[in-house]
Amino acid sequence: MAVEYQEIRAELEADGFRLNDEEYTEAVNYARRKAKSSGKDESYMPYLLPDVIREWITRKAINSVTLAAMEIEKIFRQEEKEHGTGNNERLAGRHPERIATAAH
Repeated sequence: MAVEYQEIRAELEADGFRLNDEEYTEAVNYARRKAKSSGKDESYMPYLLPDVIREWITRKAINSVTLAAMEIEKIFRQEEKEHGTGNNERLAGRHPERIATAAH
């Protein structure tokens, strides 16, 4: 890997954007494919790679939060099923069907 890419990695890590070696390699390869599909050559990588890494980390964080919320929802549904709480509230507010029924 070119030294400039390691410099880019070090700068991003100093700003808190950290990827392990495997993820970093995947991000570099993805950036290369993205540059190529845009008709750019390797000289575009220093401009593209920082954005790809930031997007990669943001997407990873969003996916983690979404999966955790889905797991919490699953636990609530299971508790309701097992204990018959009759609570039709959801994690993020009222259940859409209950709102529609209450509006009529």
